Amino acid sequence: MILVVFEGHKDSTIFDAMIAAFFPKRSEQIVCIYENNIYHLYQELKGLGGDGDIVAVLREKYRGMPIDPLQNIKNSSEFSEIYLFFDLDFHDKQETSEVVRQIDEMLEMFDTETGNGKLYIHYPMLESIYYTQKLPDCDFVNYWVKKADCNNFKRLVVEFSYYKNLDFLNVKKMPMDSTKENWQMLCRQNIEKANFLCSQEKSIPCDKEDISQRKIFDVQKEQYILAEPCRVSILNAFPLFLYDYFPTSKWDTKS
Repeated sequence: MILVVFEGHKDSTIFDAMIAAFFPKRSEQIVCIYENNIYHLYQELKGLGGDGDIVAVLREKYRGMPIDPLQNIKNSSEFSEIYLFFDLDFHDKQETSEVVRQIDEMLEMFDTETGNGKLYIHYPMLESIYYTQKLPDCDFVNYWVKKADCNNFKRLVVEFSYYKNLDFLNVKKMPMDSTKENWQMLCRQNIEKANFLCSQEKSIPCDKEDISQRKIFDVQKEQYILAEPCRVSILNAFPLFLYDYFPTSKWDTKS
């Protein structure tokens, strides 16, 4: 059984669209919506001893609620895999150094899906999924946003994107073939950009560790977040999850 934890409900909607395009046969999974940011999760984990038990945090959150997706779950060991998807939330009022410290710790805590869980980060937030011109967008590798503008990132996405909503990724809105092709192009440009950030090569990496969540954050931290101007390179976590999940050969061509 798989546990998937999202920051908000919109994450779940996009994830469902991705699952429909790539996983015709779904594994049994439980989805939990945390409804708060990664820094609040960090504080809750610390309050419970800081051992990375996300299930303990979620059980406390859902306690007494009419719908509890974890009501039959006793502990995290019942899950074979755990995935967490959160925004960097770079527009948060915290000091940049504190943001970096907490994300560093969270990536150490959630570094494998078969342990405490694997954390995937959207830069700067979920809406990076459609910060793109018409697919494929050859300039995607160059897109970044200043921290000062991250408060308005959702508006910037709407103004910039060729796609004014998420229908282009939804099999309920478009034919399956078109939807899947859009997902594949979107995945490819995010994977190639991650590799460019980490190795200066705009290509599909041969080794998944070349664009691990840790390596991506280290580059973001050193070259963007702690640099001048303070900014973040735009990147979405869902394509990188797919890259990790499937064999590397799947992304060798656009077909």
